[in-house]
Amino acid sequence: MRKIIFSLALLLTGGIGYAQTRNVQNTDVGKHKEYVMKTYGVDAEKADAYEEILTSLNRENDGLKSRKMTSQQFRTEQSKLYKRYGTIINQTFYGGKYRTWSYCTQDGERYQMLSDNRLIPYNKMRTLYEMEREQFKEHNALWKGTDEESVKYEKENEMNRKHKERIVQLLGEEDADWYFTYRALETRTFINMDRYGISYKDAMDIAGFEEEHKRMREKAYRSGKPYGEIEIDLLNLEEKLEQNVTKTLPNIQTRWNAINHAKLDYDMKSRFGLNSVQIKEFKTAYGKYAIEEYRIMGQAGISGSEKYSRLSRLSEEFCKKVEPLFQPDNYKKWFGWWDYKFQLKMKGKGLK
Repeated sequence: MRKIIFSLALLLTGGIGYAQTRNVQNTDVGKHKEYVMKTYGVDAEKADAYEEILTSLNRENDGLKSRKMTSQQFRTEQSKLYKRYGTIINQTFYGGKYRTWSYCTQDGERYQMLSDNRLIPYNKMRTLYEMEREQFKEHNALWKGTDEESVKYEKENEMNRKHKERIVQLLGEEDADWYFTYRALETRTFINMDRYGISYKDAMDIAGFEEEHKRMREKAYRSGKPYGEIEIDLLNLEEKLEQNVTKTLPNIQTRWNAINHAKLDYDMKSRFGLNSVQIKEFKTAYGKYAIEEYRIMGQAGISGSEKYSRLSRLSEEFCKKVEPLFQPDNYKKWFGWWDYKFQLKMKGKGLK
């Protein structure tokens, strides 16, 4: 049976990224046509015209994704592209009188893919949009609030968990999983565009490798192996990630190595404002912390609660030692991030 190619792989040109991180669904021509006619209240002729318009949209979108630009520039240009095609589609469907397609897709790729690829009903598309708009407001209110930074991270994590549960209830598990994967890849892609100065397409390829890397790291932590063996597995995964990225995109190898071989330096400078001298002092302190953490984690004959107690004291001592390196506001941000990640790690290792 002939298929209309509304697959994620084609419309987003994310060959490696998409292929490695999700199953691609091709939408049957007949089912898609029925969906368009029912959703937008149009006849078969207009539904056929819509297919031709999407082919043109796809072609321009692919070209946009192959150009090097910042993530903000890309989002601006893609928004213009979708609004222009939204006008064309609404004109084709209703003579410009209504904007139902724009309301359904929000003149954007994420919702358009959910609609045309997954055939989500119009009412659910609108409900999803309203849910996400409310979550965005809650997120902003949380981070403008007065809670401790680590508490904000915890609340955000719980907020995201509940939001995902609501989306699963709305869309069903399979479509929700598709949507979550899409959003995760999209977020990583935008970060990679700015981090490496590359196109959306190349950034998406890296995002695919990174998502797989994340999944394998989580698997390693759940393996039940001794701590030392887990560390070796993690090092091997880092090496595999680098090999995959630099083999696929050799032109960014220098930039990749500069950032990822000194990722701590990059994060401490870009996120927390440390200069090169401060970063050097921080790394010295962190190196001593990491060695002692490794020693405590590998100790036999002591309980998990005792390990947690010792590691907590070690963490407190480390934080006090590095606090003078930060500006007060940046230390508050860093400590909130550190404490949240520390507690998360302790839970992951079954110590809390």
